[in-house]
Amino acid sequence: MIGYLTIEECGSPKIGVGDASNWRQLGVHLAGADEWRLDSALVHNLVVKNLAPKIPAVTLPDGRMTVTAALANRSAVHRERRMVLGQRLDELVKALNVHDIVPILVKGSRSI
Repeated sequence: MIGYLTIEECGSPKIGVGDASNWRQLGVHLAGADEWRLDSALVHNLVVKNLAPKIPAVTLPDGRMTVTAALANRSAVHRERRMVLGQRLDELVKALNVHDIVPILVKGSRSI
């Protein structure tokens, strides 16, 4: 279960600011968010609330990334996934319509 961390537990109100443990904690939070498919919401809020450090998005030759590059990468992966899900939904609806089946919108499907 994902819990809430206080500023004292994070060590700094801004992720990636301060000592190296804050950088590691971002990875822990993203891993927990991945488990619950909340990583896109976490990334969005880190960016919108200006909680990510102001450093260039860089990927090194060995594959390591700056925090901003990792956040941008996760955002791009999320957009790609949503696009594919939308395409599959469109295919499914068209296949059902061929057989005169009209799907109905179900609560929660807006997030697809």
